Amino acid sequence: MYKCLDCGQIFEEPKQYSEDRTPGGTCEGGSFIEHYTGCPLCSGAYEEAKQCEICGEYFTSDELTDTTEYINGGCGDCCEQCIEDGGMICL
Repeated sequence: MYKCLDCGQIFEEPKQYSEDRTPGGTCEGGSFIEHYTGCPLCSGAYEEAKQCEICGEYFTSDELTDTTEYINGGCGDCCEQCIEDGGMICL
């Protein structure tokens, strides 16, 4: 899964985009087509997303905390909300 860094959309596969970057009035006769991938909703940048071990929601790696070394933890990667809520009882 992936998470858009711009709009927050969670998606399975990024969308392929193509954009013509040919300068106006070019005499070379070629075209400069740029191909890239982006969020299917807004075409924004994205990162791989992982599930919180407690609530199951998807987050980027920066949004998850590894709780394996926590006292009474050991749940793995958890979101801040689950940690704050005291949801450290691993399922």
